[in-house]
Amino acid sequence: MKTPSAHTSPSEQAMRELAAAFFARSTTYQAVTLEEFALFAGADVADILEVFPLNQWTTLRNQWRLQYLRPFMDEVYRYAQTQ
Repeated sequence: MKTPSAHTSPSEQAMRELAAAFFARSTTYQAVTLEEFALFAGADVADILEVFPLNQWTTLRNQWRLQYLRPFMDEVYRYAQTQ
């Protein structure tokens, strides 16, 4: 049974929406951490892990990394094709 905390954390749906906004605004892989998201969301890491277990958070980070790097990879590929 979950013990009530002294603060109010965002609901699960709000946490998911905050995560989408967090990843959308992030520009470095080092900044896409649970701790940074906790600051962004105004929640405890423990609350975040209830919504996003560690393996799911890692998957979200990896998806962000691929999405962030894809345009650069495409540009390098286009450049290599013209050489």
